[in-house]
Amino acid sequence: MIRRHVPALPLAILLFVSYPAAAQEAAHTNRACAADSTECPLDQRYHSQLEQAQKLGARLYRQDLAAWLTTDALLAAGAFNGPSPGKALGWLTQDRDDGTWVGYFAEIEGAPQVFAQATLVKDSRQVVGATRLDEPRPATSRELHQLAARDTALAQNPLRCTDAPFNTVVLDDANDFVPGIQVFLLSAMTNDALPMGGYHQFRLSEDGSKVIDHYAQTRSCINESRRGLPNASALAITHLTSPTPTAFHVFMSLQYERPIYVGTTENGAMWKVEGTRISEVKEE
Repeated sequence: MIRRHVPALPLAILLFVSYPAAAQEAAHTNRACAADSTECPLDQRYHSQLEQAQKLGARLYRQDLAAWLTTDALLAAGAFNGPSPGKALGWLTQDRDDGTWVGYFAEIEGAPQVFAQATLVKDSRQVVGATRLDEPRPATSRELHQLAARDTALAQNPLRCTDAPFNTVVLDDANDFVPGIQVFLLSAMTNDALPMGGYHQFRLSEDGSKVIDHYAQTRSCINESRRGLPNASALAITHLTSPTPTAFHVFMSLQYERPIYVGTTENGAMWKVEGTRISEVKEE
């Protein structure tokens, strides 16, 4: 898993074909203000979409951050030293009261088992409990379905925009806005490339065996060079496929630590996505 800290981004207008990940199952808008109304501000007309994009984007980022930081903590603790307990099967994350738990799986005696784990403490970057288990534990039924869903999504061979393996996020509870299991495949940064394309959202059946929906964020790869990034302060994106910014924009703003200006062609609006906040940029 290749991880990254990007101090800044170049200011560029990119053709960015993205998907309203949080809003795909939330076509309804604020009941007090119809989406086609010209009398209401855009942030009221699209209140539901914006709220869900903010929440889902923040959650995607937190899950991805947990995988990154717990990997570093486990490496530092020597949890991955010595012989592998079996074929590596990657990781899964789970939100708990104390933070985001990350379990690392291997195929042991023919079945997936957790052999290492750690927790990213809630609302922090602190990792606790980084350890290699003395006795690996068998995967639960839920974890088996999540692993199956992730493998089913990866088997579709979707567009990947760097040579690094996808970073993955698997979500499957009531906070995810849609039924079934959702798998997000995120093209990973490398030392040379900052991918702006190659992001995917899959919705799969409850057992993870069948793809119900698949959205590819872009139709082709859009990679930005990491050279010269420190001097830039924001990223500007033309967005074609929804009237508002999406969870992917929120995720990127959090990941790159810079605001993203999103121009939506459907309504000619300009939005500012800064961290978890989406706001309309209004003309003076």
